[in-house]
Amino acid sequence: MKNTVFILSILIGVTTYAQKTIELDTYTLSYFTDKEPYKIEVSYDKKNRPVFWIEAQPTENFEDKISIKVEAKHIPLFKEIFTESKNKYIEWSDVAKDNNVNKMSKVIKTNNSRFAVLFVQYRTYYMSQKSLIESTFILSEEHESPILLVGNKYKLEATANQFTTHKGFYIAFSSVKEIDAFLETLSIEKANKALSQVIKEDELFVD
Repeated sequence: MKNTVFILSILIGVTTYAQKTIELDTYTLSYFTDKEPYKIEVSYDKKNRPVFWIEAQPTENFEDKISIKVEAKHIPLFKEIFTESKNKYIEWSDVAKDNNVNKMSKVIKTNNSRFAVLFVQYRTYYMSQKSLIESTFILSEEHESPILLVGNKYKLEATANQFTTHKGFYIAFSSVKEIDAFLETLSIEKANKALSQVIKEDELFVD
């Protein structure tokens, strides 16, 4: 019974995303030269609290949608991962420059936080719960600037069907400016303002 209720809650979450999500902001990554901006979307839960849906780059089925789900109360923890990674990105970029290192890949230690991920497989939306996020510092001769790669550590597994999996997602930053711009999009104040307007409009049309 508990499993049935849990799976039902996942399905309700996917339905809520599809029906009540609005675009809050966007962010761009110079790592991809011909990619449209990634969307930051928000919906609201049963208590009218914002839920962020952060679009990222799929590691397979490149044209399909994949988004990290972050409730408002977990936004500070989510942003902490990127702030800690940014600080190490700055430090290691300087070390690499001073020591003429131009090729390496090293995982950055951050808080071991897990977040739900919404992904598309076989033209169907699925939710994967508790995906561990990992940051990696990369130096490559193919890229002029160091890369901060943030993505899932393990493959995604649909909660409603363990046989439906996805390789996952990544966000590839090429500068501190891009990281800061991304963090600025995750504004709870802006989300509350946008959603209050949506809720107000919904209340005009009562069943």
